[in-house]
Amino acid sequence: MDVLFRINPNAPPLPFLKSIGRSLYNGLQMKLTQSVDYRNRVVRAVSFQVAYALSRFENAGSSNPSGPGGQDQNFGPLALDYANPNRYFGPSTLDRTQQSSFGGYVELLRGFQLGVIGHFWSPLLTTLWVPNTNLGRGEIFPTDFTKDRTVQDPLPGTHLGNFDRGISASN
Repeated sequence: MDVLFRINPNAPPLPFLKSIGRSLYNGLQMKLTQSVDYRNRVVRAVSFQVAYALSRFENAGSSNPSGPGGQDQNFGPLALDYANPNRYFGPSTLDRTQQSSFGGYVELLRGFQLGVIGHFWSPLLTTLWVPNTNLGRGEIFPTDFTKDRTVQDPLPGTHLGNFDRGISASN
């Protein structure tokens, strides 16, 4: 039995996702619903819903802005700066400050329904990245501003999601 629990020196290291990062979501969400039954010749029932969310979503970002996860923390993004993981903590590029939705339907005679749905939201944010120069192994020299051995850092003096929140096209 003691043999089963020994450490195997030939086993490769296994990467594990750990919930050690930091993200912050603050939000106010409201929803209004209304349903009314009618018993007339054409309309049998009417139902509608309106929802609104005012929120902020902040995290420390990802070292792969163009990858499938980008800023999505559910894909286990790596830190932008390994020496100081919270250096670029700020608005996530998945943050939408305002979102509103509406929908409803009208139930007509003989089971027919007429429905409508809509969604409006504020635009997504953009982080100002230094472009990848495709220098291969030498890439670390022109784009690693933090000296943590990662490439394609945000522009110096900026944070995540700064474009359209503090930095505009005019400045």
